[in-house]
Amino acid sequence: MTTSSRNETNVEVRFYRRCEAAKSLSISERCLSNWTRRGIVPVIRVGKRCVLYSRADLDAALQRFRTAAIGERRPR
Repeated sequence: MTTSSRNETNVEVRFYRRCEAAKSLSISERCLSNWTRRGIVPVIRVGKRCVLYSRADLDAALQRFRTAAIGERRPR
């Protein structure tokens, strides 16, 4: 996700709200909430209801669930 500033340079968004994070992972918001509660995905809490997820944390969580293709060696 990128946004443009006045001088038309692209800036990468580093944090996502729950709905945006779930959409980028192609999972439901409920699944993402469960992963957060179980400690699989770290979260930054802003107030009582607003939570933010960093792109790096989302990518790291996906790597945990990555499965190797047939014949591919998994790194140890």
